[in-house]
Amino acid sequence: AKAATKARPDDADAFSAYVDAYFFCTSAKGVLRAAVGGDGLVFKGNAVKLMKRFPSYDGGVGYCYMGAFYLMAPWPLCNADQAIRHLGLAHKVAPHSRRNNYSLGVAHYRLGRPAEAAPYFRKAIACKPNSATEADFGEWVLARAKEAADRQKQKEEELEALKVKWATANKHVEDLRMESYKQ
Repeated sequence: AKAATKARPDDADAFSAYVDAYFFCTSAKGVLRAAVGGDGLVFKGNAVKLMKRFPSYDGGVGYCYMGAFYLMAPWPLCNADQAIRHLGLAHKVAPHSRRNNYSLGVAHYRLGRPAEAAPYFRKAIACKPNSATEADFGEWVLARAKEAADRQKQKEEELEALKVKWATANKHVEDLRMESYKQ
């Protein structure tokens, strides 16, 4: 991938292949080792170059890489606001991308915002893969998005059931109060 990038410096496919290969190589080392060894910062630099040189390439994949960096990096590099911002920029480039919707859903979910995550998971289910590279893992993303959406729906149903129980209990307490006033 590095040789292809050198041979074809203006080719988005070649540069993206290099960034993708570096991403997987770095992630195989583990987050902490990549951070301590400096690989994480090289990865971040590659994502910045991809965003600047080819911002709309593959549905804004450079923004996805940057969002993932900020979401997964250890302290002090992790930054939830930057993760959401970059994943939102990818979503703006390709709002019908299964990957972009799923990624935003994951970010919101990991940040403790399941209600904000749910619409992105549902949209990821409805979207088709946006590109050949997205199709490579599109079925996996679809399965994970369905699991997340089902989990969120179950939690929403449980919450509704609790609300009904709460309302019934409150009504019962109010009825008892009214009954005691009558006596």
